[in-house]
Amino acid sequence: MTGQADGQFDVVVIGAGLVGLSAAMALLAAQPSLRVAVLEKEQAVGAHQSGHNSGVIHAGLYYKPGSLKATFCREGRQAMIEFAQAHQIPYRLAGKLVVATHAGELGRLAGLADRGRANGLAVRELGPDEIAEIEPGVRGVRALHIPESGVIDYRLVAAAYAKVVTGHGGAVRCGHGVRGLVRERAGWAVTTGAGSRDMMDSLRFPGLRRLARAYAGTGAREIWRDLMKPAFLADMRRYVPAIRASDVRFGPSGIRAQCLSRSGVLVDDFLIEESAGIIHVLNAPSPAATASIVIGRHIASRVAAHTGR
Repeated sequence: MTGQADGQFDVVVIGAGLVGLSAAMALLAAQPSLRVAVLEKEQAVGAHQSGHNSGVIHAGLYYKPGSLKATFCREGRQAMIEFAQAHQIPYRLAGKLVVATHAGELGRLAGLADRGRANGLAVRELGPDEIAEIEPGVRGVRALHIPESGVIDYRLVAAAYAKVVTGHGGAVRCGHGVRGLVRERAGWAVTTGAGSRDMMDSLRFPGLRRLARAYAGTGAREIWRDLMKPAFLADMRRYVPAIRASDVRFGPSGIRAQCLSRSGVLVDDFLIEESAGIIHVLNAPSPAATASIVIGRHIASRVAAHTGR
């Protein structure tokens, strides 16, 4: 497979987020002689979902046992910690509390506990006094403590991935939005240009319109809660009663991209498909940041079948 973007490459990766950069990193680790380019339409790496997420190193509590999410998250958490240690990226394994504030939530909490244990986590169930020992300001009738969860700055991780790629001879080219792909005898010709806006394509997609109709009320309530500080505080006080308006300030928006079917149903698991000479990462929502190193290795193993090396 050959790409052309101010040069000739064996593999072109479109998108310099965590998954794209980790795929390039894994490709160069497995095949150092490959000519690899990562093309990014923005002026910096990790400018979208990778730089606008929760910053959580996920443990794998929420994912269906046996799914790609569960498997990749478990392996990816350890790989992320090892990468952070090797590249002096600060992180903290602080653990996580999942809190039920009333009896009506206990059934869902028990289901999460079963799922977490099925995914190999050291789930501990806590009563009100034990909750207060870990987080004195939090109130609830019962909670799960997940010690494997942590926090990290994924913008620093993305920058470190890019540094590894270029250090191993790869190219990371920001400001190179891909505008076209043309199949040629020797491979693919890639046309690049300045970054493009994707909103109109999204609005024309029938699945988005169906999703919007189905969840119009939910979306409106969330927008109201996020824009109106009293509404947001009321929601937070279910868990932290003592929180005050002065404790809260507006911050940047998070981004959680997720594949949507034409029927308006969100695709839940990671989705990676292939066509002639191309591997498409169609769905990589949370915990893709945590699992990015493992996802990259998985993609690299599939690319090897195309490069013949």
